[in-house]
Amino acid sequence: LKAAKAHSPRDYALISFLESTGARRGGVASLKIEALNIKSPEPLCRRARVIEKGNKERTVILSDETITALKSWLNVRVSKSDFVFVSADGSPLDVNSISEIIDRYKKRLKICAPCSPHQWRHRWFRRMISAGMPLAQAAQLGGHESTNVTFQFYGQFAIDELQNAYDRFYK
Repeated sequence: LKAAKAHSPRDYALISFLESTGARRGGVASLKIEALNIKSPEPLCRRARVIEKGNKERTVILSDETITALKSWLNVRVSKSDFVFVSADGSPLDVNSISEIIDRYKKRLKICAPCSPHQWRHRWFRRMISAGMPLAQAAQLGGHESTNVTFQFYGQFAIDELQNAYDRFYK
């Protein structure tokens, strides 16, 4: 995020959107300006509609930092496209372009560990669940059809987390 913030308003807004919403890259690629509510009053300004897997629409919640990043990007964006994230020539970014942006930062920062748009999604789920968000709420916000999917991928805590929970609750 810091590298993108220093380099490009578009990249910073894009990565911030991934980081704060847990959206899939398809949802980010298909995000249209009309799906943002950044001019609305709180809390509506922090909601956006994305269209993702299976052409399903869902609402995502944005952080204040992401709203600021989006406003900065939209203020300098030069394109007549309805899509929020566009290339230098004004054409909408596709899912591969979003992956390429992440890959460029990964290379620039010499990151060897997995770092992809989907890793940002994994990170979002782990962060929310580790902070105590109920599984059902994480599933709904993350666009999973059932809590079983969320539990299968994100509800399995590392043994250290389980031991900490045990120590906190065992009396």
